[in-house]
Amino acid sequence: MLDNHVISNTDLCNNEKSHKPPPFDDSNQTHLFNQDQFGLLMSHVRILTAKVQKEELLNEVRAEWMFAAMVVDRICFITFSFFLFSCTAIIIWQAPHLLV
Repeated sequence: MLDNHVISNTDLCNNEKSHKPPPFDDSNQTHLFNQDQFGLLMSHVRILTAKVQKEELLNEVRAEWMFAAMVVDRICFITFSFFLFSCTAIIIWQAPHLLV
């Protein structure tokens, strides 16, 4: 019963050769858009492109400011740490009963 549904590879190859697509003929085709619709579509595409470019530029500026903030934060951390350790060392050095 299953043998009746088996198709050989040669049958598939012969079947594919017989189904060639017709050659492209532009004279029979109807255009999807007329010039006005195409112009409107292109204006919308330009608006969307400008919006995406503006967002990318703002993201670049935001990333640069975040990097600058990280640098300032690191400089403040190092300065505060140095000041804290210096003050602690001076206080310990000046206290006579801590150093025997």
